Amino acid sequence: MSTVAKTKTAKKKKGRPKIPDYLVYEILDNKKIYYRDYKKVLSGELPLEAVMGSSDLQAWLIFLISSFLSKNLDLKKYMVL
Repeated sequence: MSTVAKTKTAKKKKGRPKIPDYLVYEILDNKKIYYRDYKKVLSGELPLEAVMGSSDLQAWLIFLISSFLSKNLDLKKYMVL
């Protein structure tokens, strides 16, 4: 009596590549919404920081610095950005 060994071959999935969770902006109704230009981050064209927005603390600090500078500078000569 001879036995035949069946070998299982691994099938390669041809679907979409898995996108990391750090590129997910929000989840609505179990659907992931990604940052704009997330594909450029995956391909290496842009760094992660280029597509992510500022946090509340960063926005508040930027507001404080810009308001401080606009009070102490001659706005006819300089522009605070």
